[in-house]
Amino acid sequence: MGDTNLDRPTQKAVRTQQALLFWLLLWGLIGLGLLYSRTKLAIDTNGFQVGSVILAAMGFLILAIMPARYIKELKIAKELERDGVSTSGKITDKWIKKHRGKGTTKYYFVAYQFGDDYGVAQRVDSAIYKKLKVGDVVTVRYLSSDPRRSRMDTVLI
Repeated sequence: MGDTNLDRPTQKAVRTQQALLFWLLLWGLIGLGLLYSRTKLAIDTNGFQVGSVILAAMGFLILAIMPARYIKELKIAKELERDGVSTSGKITDKWIKKHRGKGTTKYYFVAYQFGDDYGVAQRVDSAIYKKLKVGDVVTVRYLSSDPRRSRMDTVLI
C-alpha cells in the first residue's frame, strides 16, 4: 500500500445504478422536506418569515441541481451496463480515508489500472477492501467509446 497520493488516480469509477438511484431519491426527499418545512413555518407564523424564504430557496436549489447531477451519471451507468466491455485490470493501491465528525467514518478505496493508460479510483465496502490485495487481477467494465468511464466488477470478487 502506498503512503503517498502521487500514484493514485484522480479518475473516479462510475457508481452503480442502485447507488445513484438511492442518492437521487434521498436528495429529492430532502428538497421536498425543505419545501414542506417552509410551508409549515409560514402557516405556524401566520405569514412571511426570512427562515421560510431560506428553506424554500434551499429546497428549490436541491430539487433543481442535485437531480440533474445524478441523472447525468445514471445515464452513464446505464450505458456501462448495456454497452460496457469487460477486461482484466490490476489493483495498484488501497487506502482508507477517515472522516471525523461525531464519530469516525471510514471510506475504503482501491485503485485499479487496465489497458495501457487507464487508472481509476473506486470506493468499495470494507469486506471487498479486506479481500483485495495490491497486484490482484480484477474484472473491469468500461465503455469502449470512452474508457475513462469504468467500474471494477465487485460482484465477482
